[in-house]
Amino acid sequence: IESVSVNTLMRGEIITLQKWISQVPDQVINTRALICICRAWIYNISGELQKVEPEVSKAEFAVRDSQKRYNETEVANIKGHIVLLRSYYFSPFYTGNPDNILKHRKLLLEAKANLQTDSPIIFSILELVIGGTYFFTCEWKPSIEAFKAAQYYGEISGNHLVTYAAINNQAEILIFQGKLREAYHLVSTTINETTIKYGRLFPPLSFVYLSMG
Repeated sequence: IESVSVNTLMRGEIITLQKWISQVPDQVINTRALICICRAWIYNISGELQKVEPEVSKAEFAVRDSQKRYNETEVANIKGHIVLLRSYYFSPFYTGNPDNILKHRKLLLEAKANLQTDSPIIFSILELVIGGTYFFTCEWKPSIEAFKAAQYYGEISGNHLVTYAAINNQAEILIFQGKLREAYHLVSTTINETTIKYGRLFPPLSFVYLSMG
C-alpha cells in the first residue's frame, strides 16, 4: 500500500486509498511515513486542517525511526511534503502573522525543490502559499505569478478552493495597484463562467465575491 499510496492520491483516487488504509491497523500505518503523508493530504484537501499536524508528526517520527527503510530521495521527498503541509497550515497568509516571512518563504522554496511529484493538487497549494509570502511583503510581480500558477494547477486538479482563492488574491493585488477595471473584469468573468445550473454557485466563490465588493 505504501509503495503506491502517493501515486494513488495524486491520481485523485482518494476514496480507493482511504479504503485500503482503513484495512490496516493504525499501529502499522503510524510506522509508514508515506501513508501518514497521504492521510495528511487527504485531511488537507477535505478541509479538516486540525487533523493534518498529527499525521505530519507521525510521518516525521516514522522517517526518523525507519532504520533506513527509505532512500535519500524518498527522505527528501517526505521532508518536502512535511514542510509544505505545515506551511499551508501555519502560513502567515492564513494566520495573519507576518513574522519570519522570509524564512517561511525559504522553507517553501526548499520544499518545492525537494518534492518528487508532478501533482497539480500539491502544486496548487504550494504556489498559493508562496504567493502569500510575496503578498505580505508587497512584492506584487512574483506574488501575481505564483497566484496565476496556483490558479492554473487548481483548475486542472479540480481544487476549487485554491482556484478561487488564487483569483481573489490576484484581484486584491490589482485593487491595491489601482487597476480596478482589471480587477472587476477578472472577478466578474470568473463568477459568470462558474455559475452552474439553476443559478447556484460553488461555495468557494465567496472569495471572489469579496473582491467584487
